[in-house]
Amino acid sequence: MKLPIYFIITLLFLLLSCKFMDNKTDLLANYKWKNRILVIFSDSKDNSLFQKQLQLFADNKEELKERDLIIFQVFKEEDTEKGITPHQKSISSFDIEQLKKRFDFSFGEDKNKFTVVLVGKDGETKLKTENEILTLEKLFGTIDAMPMRQSEMKKGKN
Repeated sequence: MKLPIYFIITLLFLLLSCKFMDNKTDLLANYKWKNRILVIFSDSKDNSLFQKQLQLFADNKEELKERDLIIFQVFKEEDTEKGITPHQKSISSFDIEQLKKRFDFSFGEDKNKFTVVLVGKDGETKLKTENEILTLEKLFGTIDAMPMRQSEMKKGKN
């Protein structure tokens, strides 16, 4: 009789531990409920779409800030995959692989060379564009239509 109870408690502990570990290994988990996230994938740091997208965002920092947007960049440099966090820190190879897997991106000749993904504060993918610039109209239109953003605007947070 005691054996099944110990087994159930141990199993429950292991399941909860795995769930806790998943959040620790998810690079984006720290931003859940705090920020909306843009993940930009590019086959090269010199890709013209990548450069134009970054410039568009740089030119509109205040609008991005109002919407609690932060940007992660993942790109290839020579034969190495690299990533940069919103705080200009390097992203580990493990985290790059996790991001690629989560958002179904692959660096390869037959694959997309440029992708932008919008992740909502709830951690879910809200928008994905491939091989084209994500316009501010599309980005802000998507965000501003979200219930959480509507609530933020009503509370006076631009």
